[in-house]
Amino acid sequence: MTATTHRLPTREEWCDPEEEGGMSDIGVLAITEAGLQLERFFAGREVYIGREQRLLHDPTDHRRFLRPDVMVVLGAPPGIREDWPVWREGRGPTWVLEVASRFTAERDREVKPLLYAALGTVELVLFDPQGLFHVPPLQLLRRGDDGALHAVAPGSNGRFSSEVLGLELAAHDYRRDLHRYWRLSFYRPGEATPLPTTAELLEELANHRAELDESRAEIERLRRTLRSFGVDEK
Repeated sequence: MTATTHRLPTREEWCDPEEEGGMSDIGVLAITEAGLQLERFFAGREVYIGREQRLLHDPTDHRRFLRPDVMVVLGAPPGIREDWPVWREGRGPTWVLEVASRFTAERDREVKPLLYAALGTVELVLFDPQGLFHVPPLQLLRRGDDGALHAVAPGSNGRFSSEVLGLELAAHDYRRDLHRYWRLSFYRPGEATPLPTTAELLEELANHRAELDESRAEIERLRRTLRSFGVDEK
């Protein structure tokens, strides 16, 4: 489990290269899917979901910033923003997901908890979809009474309970092209089935469209049959 030392981050630690690079396709997919699922879950509520934006914390130096893979800000109106200047928005992220890559994993574990704690973040999730950089691949850190972010243990069901999201989180392994990867799943508390993925929703939509097309074709066949018997459809 990841633990943090309660100290103030140095000025140099706030520097986050704008182009870190090195994110795998699996990592990009994890970021995109997590953002989409949270957008659907919080739709219609005063919750802002951001992905890979510059999180600016110093109005005098825009070279020093963070770039959360996914961030949730409770109480902030949704919309489109290029950046998130903390001094203008009035708050930092409430919840953050950082997806590991070979270039960012160590910084995610050792430095990011200090930085997000300084910004008032309540929960930080570290996720490693490749299973190469974090042990275990999914970790949840929560703000303690001392202001630092501390590792939280999963429940008896193996899931992490996010007090910020009102959801449970779990990582499940799967095979793809002979490699083992991990998928991040979100659950409503007490439910056995996770929130549907975007791919699952698209498949369901395609099935509904196919059923609708079949129903329309059947209606047209019935109309032709009625007309052949000289029956007025009206």
